[in-house]
Amino acid sequence: MHCSVDGGFEGSGLKGSVMRTYLEIGSSDGGTLNERFASRSNWRGMSVEAVPERFQSLHRHECNIYVNAACSVDSNEPTEFHYVLLADIDANRLPSAARWHGATSIEASDVLREHRNLVRTATVPQVTVRSLVDHPIFTDRFTGRRRMSLLKLDAQPQAAALLRTLLDWVRPTTIVMSTASMSETEGLSIDALLRVHGYEYRGRRGDDACYARPSIVLIANMKWSTGSIARDLASMQGGWDVDCLGWDAYPHDLELLLSEYDAVASFLLLTPVVWPSLQKGGVVCCGPVEIDWANNGAPNAEHPLARGPFGFQGRCVGAVSRQIYGMLTREQHAKRVLYTPASARLSRFRRGRRRPVKTLGWVGVPESARSFGIDAKRFAMFEEIARRTGLQTCVTHQRYTYDTMQRYYDEIDLLVCTSMTEGGPLGPFEAIACGVPVISTDVGLVREAESIPKFEDVDGAVKLIERLQADQTLLAACRDQQYREFEQRLSMERLLPLWERFFEACRTPEPSSILVGSGA
Repeated sequence: MHCSVDGGFEGSGLKGSVMRTYLEIGSSDGGTLNERFASRSNWRGMSVEAVPERFQSLHRHECNIYVNAACSVDSNEPTEFHYVLLADIDANRLPSAARWHGATSIEASDVLREHRNLVRTATVPQVTVRSLVDHPIFTDRFTGRRRMSLLKLDAQPQAAALLRTLLDWVRPTTIVMSTASMSETEGLSIDALLRVHGYEYRGRRGDDACYARPSIVLIANMKWSTGSIARDLASMQGGWDVDCLGWDAYPHDLELLLSEYDAVASFLLLTPVVWPSLQKGGVVCCGPVEIDWANNGAPNAEHPLARGPFGFQGRCVGAVSRQIYGMLTREQHAKRVLYTPASARLSRFRRGRRRPVKTLGWVGVPESARSFGIDAKRFAMFEEIARRTGLQTCVTHQRYTYDTMQRYYDEIDLLVCTSMTEGGPLGPFEAIACGVPVISTDVGLVREAESIPKFEDVDGAVKLIERLQADQTLLAACRDQQYREFEQRLSMERLLPLWERFFEACRTPEPSSILVGSGA
């Protein structure tokens, strides 16, 4: 019997595009993020302003959120808010800083205290910083995590207290905050707090200090295995903030978008559509597809697309297998070569029960398994193995992600990988994470898995399967050893430090453009 599982692609409505978000608390007249990102289709944000006059002057943009309230650490009760009208500021020639000064206490603000006779008072709603962060706009629909690309704090003098509370719930990639009303001691305290949370000081503009966590954008086909790897890298906690951009969803301002990251990596062979922008972005990752780049290797070695990425002016190359890594380092390419193996994420899967081998599984796209003119996945070999063993087969062959594969692995008893060349491969390690034993050709990261039995041809695969069928103790031992090795050495959680090294190596020395002319 043959079954076929279409995993589907969750979140396909996103088309893999990166959506960036901001939160600005307090609006600086003429310098709001609400105006700065108005024309950027991939930016959405929330503007919080307590002063009714300033709030009413904000231009409304369809995708953004607007909150007329004072922001609090822990209270949602209405409160009195004190400020000076713009007309009074101009008429009395007050300093420009007065335009964005407002507080729940007159005594807490030097500007309000000095011009007490001009201060107006209004009773306004109050919202907690946690309620703001919990808004759906800050939930990344691609990873399900709470994400914020940019935080701008003009809320004086409570900015420091708000920031401390906010960091308990979300870690914005970039923070721009006013320090005008902070003492030197409080400023140093904020600096130390942000450094503990992985932020770097990126400079100052006027009274505003800028901090950011290192960031990278990964460009991948989000509907295939590249998207699963990129999604995992974006979801896993590390020293970098990672976003993903689908190859079919480039925004019109791609070059500007890429310049807002510290590093850019592409999982794709480069095309004229993105080549110019990526050249300025600065890096190419040649994974996760393993390609034999040697002059006298596989039939695809002379294919122009296969050679294309090395003509790219990137800083370094991510080698997805030790074979590729060894070859590139021996050839002494001008670019820096780092080892970036791709695997499955252990925590995404549930380990199933033990059972005898009755159903063989194969992961891939049978009708389009050819890459660079070669039959890379060799589905016909799998069919012959199944015919010779007489076992049932179950194949998944459509667009899928890690999230939709659990039910597939629950249906099979043994996964067979017949690939000629691989960069992960993901299938074997996903199966192992689900408690499904694996046999495979000697490809990609499988080469490093001592517990995975290897075969070269149909005869070798059939013999391995027959041995596992005949000896249930051997089958159980194989299953447990593979899981243990995966858990301890080869899961994506274990490989993440290698990717951190890669990100750091391809980092641009220039500051992110998000901090240049921010209007903060």
